[in-house]
Amino acid sequence: MPITAHLRDPETGVGAKINGDGAVFVYQESPPPPVVGTENKRRLLNGLLGTAGLDAGTTNLRVNGLTTAIDAYVEAHADYDIHIMGVAFVIADSSVLHNRFGNVTGLTQGFDMFSVESGANTYLLKKVLTGGQLIAQSGGARAFGTGGESNEIVNWSGTSDAQFVYFDIGAILPPEGLRIGRGTQDRLVVRIRDNLSQISAAGEFTVRVFGFRKYP
Repeated sequence: MPITAHLRDPETGVGAKINGDGAVFVYQESPPPPVVGTENKRRLLNGLLGTAGLDAGTTNLRVNGLTTAIDAYVEAHADYDIHIMGVAFVIADSSVLHNRFGNVTGLTQGFDMFSVESGANTYLLKKVLTGGQLIAQSGGARAFGTGGESNEIVNWSGTSDAQFVYFDIGAILPPEGLRIGRGTQDRLVVRIRDNLSQISAAGEFTVRVFGFRKYP
């Protein structure tokens, strides 16, 4: 049996507006600022994925994962949620080309990036073999430069160049990005499944996450 209800502000007498589809118009305001002297509930997160966690273990992923895959990751914390808003990739080598991984050719497995949520894997990137594929799979966000030098930082270190690619996760999962819940087994993983140690000794492959820590 249908029920007719009227939503009305008791102080002003103003009633809720309903559109032609039967939806209620909602006006949303920003939450009030924290009380003076209290701790921030949200704190900046900025760090490199490493083989032992965030900013831990090996963070220059110029490694050989061809025989045994090598994982770099950020995992859940006991005290706060982690919200990842973006991931920045840097591939630095003696030269960088879109049809190579830096200056490395012949990769067959490359690397993957996936989130582990409630025991299930969700792939964000899969079998990235070249810089061009990384740009494409990341959505081409915040591109710069033109032609063969798009997403390229010239003379990144000495005469070595670098490709810089930003994966804007916050734009895909607004407003709080990819959440790694506190006290869970969840994590974000980059899995190296190829020989990236072929990148020049002065070069690097790094994966940096940007976001915030959210305390209860």
